[in-house]
Amino acid sequence: MKPTLRRKVYMTGSRSGALDMARGRLVIISAVFVILYIVLMVRAFDLSVLQGYLQNPEERLARQEKRATGLQTTLRGDIVDRNGVILARTIKTTSLYADPKMISSAEEAARGLHKVFPDLTYGDLLQKLQSDGRFVWVKRNITPEDHYKILQLGYPGLNFKTETRRVYPHGNLAAHLLGYTNVDGKGLAGLENSFESYLQTTNTPLRLTVDTRIQHVLRKSLGAAVSKHQAIGGAGIVMDVTNGEVIAAVSMPDFDPHKAGSEKDDKKFNRYSLGVYEPGSTFKIFSTAALLEIVSNSLSQTFDARNPIEVGRFTINDYHAEKRILSLPEVFMHSSNIGSALMGEKVGTERLKSFYKDLGLLDAGEAELPEKGRPLVPDPWRDVNTLTA
Repeated sequence: MKPTLRRKVYMTGSRSGALDMARGRLVIISAVFVILYIVLMVRAFDLSVLQGYLQNPEERLARQEKRATGLQTTLRGDIVDRNGVILARTIKTTSLYADPKMISSAEEAARGLHKVFPDLTYGDLLQKLQSDGRFVWVKRNITPEDHYKILQLGYPGLNFKTETRRVYPHGNLAAHLLGYTNVDGKGLAGLENSFESYLQTTNTPLRLTVDTRIQHVLRKSLGAAVSKHQAIGGAGIVMDVTNGEVIAAVSMPDFDPHKAGSEKDDKKFNRYSLGVYEPGSTFKIFSTAALLEIVSNSLSQTFDARNPIEVGRFTINDYHAEKRILSLPEVFMHSSNIGSALMGEKVGTERLKSFYKDLGLLDAGEAELPEKGRPLVPDPWRDVNTLTA
């Protein structure tokens, strides 16, 4: 029994030593894996956090801007008149931003910035400089003089970024036609909006049919007329009747496209393309044309303009009543409302409406502008509308 006992003790001791060795190896392997894991975590933290903030702020901002706005590196195309005069161009400018974590005294920095930019309130500046983020815009598109003043302040955490700005050398001259862009260079109105894709993707200037010289004359004349008659506004277009090209187009009051965001809506309203107006006696041209086209082309047709026409609560009178029977040419020459109403009655409601539609008078005009007004068409179109059209 004793040899057997000794053998068991020996075997038990050997097994215990093997387990201890295995346990030691597992501890070493586990320690290696833990160390490797820590190294990887530290490296990841270094790449994603430390280097992300310690590297060149300009490069970091460029990536942030690209992700946030998707801005292109190419400059937006020029807009020029028919003679090549520049109406809109994108230039490089400097913008100011701050890293609040790098500013030791937000109060002092806010006071200094307020002296350089009196239009920015101290409270707003202080709020920005005390934010928890690492990037805040202070002011975009600053002047070279302001750039120099900021450098003189010498506050750490204030940095500059080269951006682009859309400028309109002639200011208000063609504001409604050209439209404007937002701070990131995206067209929001006028031709800037209509030709957004073209201006963003090509370096070839967008050449207009407008002549800047005639545009200036029209704006000056229209402004004088509005002032003389104390009008709410005015609109004028100069066109080449041989091909329909717009040589000049002005809406008053106008606005400064550089400050479009702060301008009143009334100033930005395009009266020559979006406005809708009562055509008045000029519409008698189409009533007369409809009669000659649809009923008879005889100029000897006559119309009794001696008495007003009463239709329901409407009474149609002549401002310069002839009080006699008028021939078709006389109705047109004397601008007789009674005679024109009788013309419309003779043509008929459906045929007159169809004639106007064929001429495009019931639809929005064809214009290369997003701001287009639609005619106010009677709905339903009754017989009285035919007489008063």
